[in-house]
Amino acid sequence: MPDDAVIRVDAWIDSAPHGLGYYPAIGLVFGLGFYPYQGYMYWLDWYDFRVYPRDQRYALIKWGYGGESEITLATGNSDAILNDLKAVQKLEVRRSGNVMTLMINGTTLTTTTDEYSPYVGPRSVGISIGDSYSAAFDNFEVSASGCITNVGF
Repeated sequence: MPDDAVIRVDAWIDSAPHGLGYYPAIGLVFGLGFYPYQGYMYWLDWYDFRVYPRDQRYALIKWGYGGESEITLATGNSDAILNDLKAVQKLEVRRSGNVMTLMINGTTLTTTTDEYSPYVGPRSVGISIGDSYSAAFDNFEVSASGCITNVGF
């Protein structure tokens, strides 16, 4: 994925445990750097735009060192996030170099800049879910000039 791109996906949670302490999340992974190691693809560093429908919250998390380092770049709440686990959430990230705009259901949530060591260059994108539940994704799209996409949905 080039440094300038738009990534979109429709996502919803199929099933999740109920009760306190369960905050299912769905999201977009981008800026993903990885390398092969002993027959596996080892994730090195990436951004994760997460949406938590149950409490209408979002976060942009920067992961490093194979998931050992975690920095929250942006977080907040929005009524644009549908408060229904099974509702289709339309996630979108607009990226231009180290500037990232997060959108949900056509509403801009925030624009943030990663000033320190942004994950740019030829990198991958994907989708994310949390533990203990299942989610579904549709209409995964990456738009960028000079981008070679290989989406297997």
